[in-house]
Amino acid sequence: MITDANTAFNLRSELKTGLINGKPEKLTTVMGAWFGIMCCMAGSGILGLPFTLMQGGWIMVPIIVLVGYINNYTGKILIKCLYPEGEYGERLADYPSIGRYAFGKIGAMVVNIFHYATLLGVSTLFLILAAKFLLEGIGGSGEGLFRHMGTEADTKKWTEIWTVVAGGLVCIPILTIRTMGETTGLAFFGILTSGLCVVVVIIFAIMLYPVQDHVHEYDIPAITGQNITAVTYNFAVIDGLPTAFSATALSFGGHNVMPTIEKHMREPNRFNKSFNAAYITLLAIYLSISCTGYYVFGEYTYSPILCNLPNGTTALGIINAITKLLIAAHVMLAYPMLMTVLCTELEDGIKVYRDDRSPCTSVIVRSIVRLLLVALTVLIAAKMPYFPDFMSLIGALCLTMCQFVLPVLFYWKISGKSMPVYEKIGCVFIVIIGCVGGGIGTVQSIQSIYAKLVAGKVE
Repeated sequence: MITDANTAFNLRSELKTGLINGKPEKLTTVMGAWFGIMCCMAGSGILGLPFTLMQGGWIMVPIIVLVGYINNYTGKILIKCLYPEGEYGERLADYPSIGRYAFGKIGAMVVNIFHYATLLGVSTLFLILAAKFLLEGIGGSGEGLFRHMGTEADTKKWTEIWTVVAGGLVCIPILTIRTMGETTGLAFFGILTSGLCVVVVIIFAIMLYPVQDHVHEYDIPAITGQNITAVTYNFAVIDGLPTAFSATALSFGGHNVMPTIEKHMREPNRFNKSFNAAYITLLAIYLSISCTGYYVFGEYTYSPILCNLPNGTTALGIINAITKLLIAAHVMLAYPMLMTVLCTELEDGIKVYRDDRSPCTSVIVRSIVRLLLVALTVLIAAKMPYFPDFMSLIGALCLTMCQFVLPVLFYWKISGKSMPVYEKIGCVFIVIIGCVGGGIGTVQSIQSIYAKLVAGKVE
């Protein structure tokens, strides 16, 4: 029996990272973990946050803070669930393992269902965003750097074309990348482009304020050609709050990969420090872009927010088009990071690399599986190119479960006897918020998508 706490902690770290047998595994620092957490969460959700204020009103500002706080708490208790026997006990492998420990095979199955749905849904969301920005950045609908490629009447056709093009481009890394270890470097580009997007939006918003004074100077979507005297705001839009809540939940998505990040830390007991720092940074970024965007554009706020910035051949229009193309490149590079996880886990499940199969046959089977998955996301993205609604649907249907409900249920089952009363009350509150907000948000998103499909609308 190990009696010294430090010895036990070091031994546990060595065992889980393979430091005792074989070469030492490269581990990450607190700063490296912060970077990994930021890469997982600071993505396409940033672009939709100003729109959530338009949907729900200014009351969404404290709700964004509340959602961030709740997700910070549930992320920490999820990591605590990895050590059901205490800090120095045996560590569970991943999120599904927590579900299996708490509720057996059913728990693991539920986690996997929402896990795979999230990966597939967010990958599809990336294709929707890539196609939209390729359309508006290059051309096909009367916008972009090559405006002559098409008119507004051609938007639907070119949206589908660019979706297929984006799908073809992401096929290259999907077929050549075998494991997540080969995606190193893509995350840095994602953080860079996300940061650039925030800077561009804030600078442009400051330059355009008050926007009604620039209606005749720039080609600003939804405003150009209108005789407006001022933009308007709402303090609270009750009907829009569930959908806005769901989209906000997506902006803090990433719980499924937090166990992996914690596992590869040099000092895993300092994970909370990285996690807190990441959430403080995210809240600062999210509140900056959402408040600035809504304050400038009010009821005319789009999702993604880049669609509010000037189009045309002016300097601002060209910069906006180039920014859209950079974001399109970012989401197409982020797509393989998510899809590779889905593909490798599915391949393990169907035993693509089993011993009795030749290397050539394994490659063929792997390629077929991956092409079919990419084709599925392309089909969904081409037929449902509605970024804000699809973003809300994924947030409501999948991420509220993975971030609000499941971590609390698992934590209660594993550590309920030691939880103080006030923490139990808080956990009940979180589950209610997740179920009510996620449930209503799912229904509203599906209704909106269905209405747009029936009307043949293209955004």
